[in-house]
Amino acid sequence: MFNKKVALFLLVLTLLPVLVFAAEPVATNTAASVPVGTPGSKAVDFNLKDLAGRNVDLLKDYAGKKAVIVVFGTTWCHYCLAEIPNLKAVYEKYKDKGVAIVQVDPQEPKERVQGMVNKYKIPYTVLLDEDGAIARQYRIMGVPTILFLDHNQVIKWRSSGGEQDYNGRLMELGIK
Repeated sequence: MFNKKVALFLLVLTLLPVLVFAAEPVATNTAASVPVGTPGSKAVDFNLKDLAGRNVDLLKDYAGKKAVIVVFGTTWCHYCLAEIPNLKAVYEKYKDKGVAIVQVDPQEPKERVQGMVNKYKIPYTVLLDEDGAIARQYRIMGVPTILFLDHNQVIKWRSSGGEQDYNGRLMELGIK
């Protein structure tokens, strides 16, 4: 009898964390019924300040764009910095074709981010996610993480790491 109680106790102890975590809801975009920040889900709106202190609303301010590339990156990430020349080239090529690039910089001081923007002469919008809430909402686990939004503001692709095929992705959205 003692062995059965010990075995039952150990079983419950082992399964309890699994049951607790399984019961925890995953944030979903109810319109698409897929987890927030994943391909097929509508982009979740957010409002962050840019480096000039202006409020930028992702869905309202970029409504009507053919595509929006949202880049979660930081000043200390080698891959993020290496991707900047590619993003600048994409920005220059597509800015007049309805494509926007928005970088979200989580949990870094404004002065450090401004220094990066100045050093690399970044022409696209850079937003400050001061407390990291937006990065958490979008389930960003590493940087760079890049989201491609279509004209309906649905996430078409999500990618981590550098060296993206921006031209190919935009062509798949019908943008040349």
